[in-house]
Formats: sequence, structure tokens, C-alpha cells
Amino acid sequence: MCKRNTDDPLLRIFLDQYGLHLLSVPREGAAVGDLYVQDGKRVTAAGGIKHFLDAKFKLPPVQSGESMADVLGKVSRSVDVKVGFNLLEGFLGALGAGVLVNKVRAGFEAKNTQTLKFRFTEAARDSVEVTHLGKSLINRKIAENNALFDEEYTYYVVTAVARSSSISVIGETEAEKSVTGAVEAMHLGGVDAGVTIKTTGEGEVTFAGNKKLAFGVQLFELKYDAEREALRLKLPPDAVRVMKAEELIEGKPAAALVNPAFIGGPAGDVFLDLAD
Repeated sequence: MCKRNTDDPLLRIFLDQYGLHLLSVPREGAAVGDLYVQDGKRVTAAGGIKHFLDAKFKLPPVQSGESMADVLGKVSRSVDVKVGFNLLEGFLGALGAGVLVNKVRAGFEAKNTQTLKFRFTEAARDSVEVTHLGKSLINRKIAENNALFDEEYTYYVVTAVARSSSISVIGETEAEKSVTGAVEAMHLGGVDAGVTIKTTGEGEVTFAGNKKLAFGVQLFELKYDAEREALRLKLPPDAVRVMKAEELIEGKPAAALVNPAFIGGPAGDVFLDLAD
């Protein structure tokens, strides 16, 4: 876990308004009702909650495509270009446009880009009513004979997913002046990766594809209350963020270093790092 301490305006909406845990790498295959498992070292998406209960279970109706209107146009604060590009690279890769990464990076470098800001021009949310989910879990128990069950593990159920098929990036120079001409410097002529890249504002470049990528999830911890003999849904007090225990950077444990974050900064890194 890590603390959700940041004054970043975009991140504060994600945290305060929607209770999101941001995915370090956006992904297409995320859905309401997914079960995440934390073994103390990492978090893994393990499938649907219905396969983890002792009786037949039907997920309550999911409301899909709700516009996150208060997110639109809200700009994150600036972060170092190397840190920010980690997120953009993951987004492009998830859109199927990984072939563009080097050209995009070179374009920003050619314009002496020092920092990046981000915003979403479109974002939508799929969600389930949590009270309805809680009622649906009455008289259900965790299937302790499931091979995935372990008393030492922590289990989370996804109650909402935030998605976007595009992301906008604002480049700035060391003097905090907007970068211009970045798209032209990327030399994308003849490259067809299924992604539209265009200038949409002063210093702003928007990358848009056909896939609705999940960039954040709302999680509730799924616990069994032995005293009540019932399941409980509990909000995590902090953002779920687990580094791979074996990961090293320049010979040092990753947890001892500043971890990449495109919004929020190192003190407020709330990315959920899902293991494959």
C-alpha cells in the first residue's frame, strides 16, 4: 500500500470523486466484478468474483459508459518527461501502437521537452451499485476449497472501471513554455499503427485509438466476517500499489527508489502495478 497524499488536481478528482486506483499500464481487459489477489508482494487479476464463491452468483446490473464529465479538461501538474513518458509508452502499447514509441519519444526530445502534463478529452466509467452488490453477497461465502484461497492473501473486487480511448499530453520546455511542432518532429509519415496523433492545443498532442482502455479501477476488499458469518465489502484505506519483490533498478530494490508516476508525483504514487 501507499498513501494517497498529493495535491495534483487531476489525481484528486480520481481519488476523491471516484475512489480510483490507477493502473500503471492501461489495459483493455478489465471489468466490473473482476477479482484481484494480493499475496503480500504483488497484485494479480485472477478472474471473476463469481468463480470464488461457494454458490451460484449473479453480478448486479452494470451501468456502462457513464461520462466522467468533471475529469474532462482537467490537467495534471508537470512531471519530468522521462517519468511521464513511461505512462504514455504504456498507453500507446495497450492501444497496439508500440511501433510509434521511439518516434514519439524522439519528437519530444527534438523539441527539448523537459516536462509533461496530461489530461483526458474523453473518459467514461462502468460501475455497479455497491449496496446492490453487498445485498447480492448475502448468504454467500468464499469457496475455501478454491485452489486460489489462502488465509494470508487479500482479495479485492472491482466495483468500477474508468476507461478512455485517448490521452492528451502537453509538453513544456525548461522555461515552462509550451512545446510546439512536436507532431511534425515525430516524422510519422507512412506509419499506420491504428492511432490518430494530432495537435489539439498549444503544446498539446492527443493520441487516440479504437480501444477503450481501463486506466483506473475502484476496489473493495472482500472479507469474510467469521463472527457475523457473512462477507463484508471494505474500502481500502490507501491506494493499492505493490512492486515486484525481485525488481531491481541499477542494483537497488525498486521500492527504495522513486517510482514512475505521471500524476501525483513520487510522494503520492497510487499506481496499481498488476502482475502478469
